[in-house]
Amino acid sequence: MEQDSGYGVVIGISEAKILEVKKTDIHEKASQSIKSKGWLPNLFRGIVEKAKDFLQNLIREKDMPPKPTLDIDIHEFRHMRNLMIKVQGKAVKIKNLQDKVLPQLKQQLADTKGIFKVK
Repeated sequence: MEQDSGYGVVIGISEAKILEVKKTDIHEKASQSIKSKGWLPNLFRGIVEKAKDFLQNLIREKDMPPKPTLDIDIHEFRHMRNLMIKVQGKAVKIKNLQDKVLPQLKQQLADTKGIFKVK
């Protein structure tokens, strides 16, 4: 089973590119900063902010797919929806007839045949 690393969240930007940014703009710069200046949280936060900005700009550069358009007639859609609702209602009534009324009628018929056989 393949595990999802969580990096390939933007279509058009490869996971390799995101990992490269993570390595160069976050890991390497943070390591260099810690080695030269020690552990300074504000400096580390600045490095992460710059990497985040870089990734956001990378995402903005990608062409966004066009906004989907509705290619059906809304009047026809409403008419078909109303028909579907009516058909579903009829299906419920048919199911009720099959499950409850029909067995009762069959039983009554069987009882009626028994009465006429005796006479």
